[in-house]
Amino acid sequence: MTAPTPPTPLINWHALGQVLATSVGLGIGLVVVFSVGVYSLSVFRRPDATAALRSVNAVLISLITLVILATGVWGFYLIIHK
Repeated sequence: MTAPTPPTPLINWHALGQVLATSVGLGIGLVVVFSVGVYSLSVFRRPDATAALRSVNAVLISLITLVILATGVWGFYLIIHK
C-alpha cells in the first residue's frame, strides 16, 4: 500500500508574495524616477540655469527616459514569455 500524497495547495503564496513585492517596488520606483525626471526637465528649462547645470540635467533626463523605457520593455517581455 502506498502512502497518500498531500494535495497541492490552491494558491502558491510564495509566488504571490514575489509578485506583490515586485509590483509595489516597481510602482513606487517608477513614480520616484518619473518625478526626478520631471524635476530635471523643469531645471533644464529654467532661463537662469547655467550651461553646466543644463548639461547635467540633459544627461539625467536621457538616462531616466532609458530606464523607464527599459522597464516597459522588460514588462512586455515577461508578459509575452509567460
